[in-house]
Amino acid sequence: GTPFRLEGGPAIGQIPRGVAIQRTAYSIIVHTGPQRQLAWFSMDTPLTSVYVPLYRRSAAVSHTYSVGHNANFTRESAWWAFDFVNNFMQLRYHDMSSEVYPMIDRWQDAIDSERDAIEQASPDDLSKWQVSLQTKLVADWWRLA
Repeated sequence: GTPFRLEGGPAIGQIPRGVAIQRTAYSIIVHTGPQRQLAWFSMDTPLTSVYVPLYRRSAAVSHTYSVGHNANFTRESAWWAFDFVNNFMQLRYHDMSSEVYPMIDRWQDAIDSERDAIEQASPDDLSKWQVSLQTKLVADWWRLA
């Protein structure tokens, strides 16, 4: 089986949308409060992606997160790395999930373990960390793809 669902639903009324629909391009979760303002951003389908923090105090993003279009393939784009993994998950869910889900967990745990310290850093250090994190993550996802 696969958790990926086709869209659909009743002919009338509201149609609930899951986070694992095939055409998801990105997902954002906003985290606000007096001590922390950031957006958690994931490329492609969140089910096969990693949410990276985008802090209010930093406008820096990795080159891979700022280039590309879903109609033009390029290995420079983070979106294409996550899309390839998502496509393989749809084709071979059982085989791929044993690699992808543990990697998602490792990345999210690493991000969580570094967040408290980096949130106290200067905006310049925060920017460097954010760009480095995104670059390393995309390189890992291309290895999976």
